[in-house]
Amino acid sequence: MNGNKFTYPDIIGYTLADATNILKEYGIEITEIKTTAPPRQVADAFDGNFRVLKIIAVDSSRVSLLLCKPMDN
Repeated sequence: MNGNKFTYPDIIGYTLADATNILKEYGIEITEIKTTAPPRQVADAFDGNFRVLKIIAVDSSRVSLLLCKPMDN
């Protein structure tokens, strides 16, 4: 690891739709999206309602996101 640290807007908990808009305002590109889901649910595909759980720095202008499927009511 090279020790570089990057700062990004705090989008944890935001919907993917809102997080995408915020990242675009800062000129940050999403390079990869991974998903997870509550127990006994599957998250093969995602949409703008999924929530951001984690942001992973790729470099100063690119990130990868981990999203969670919203619970079904």
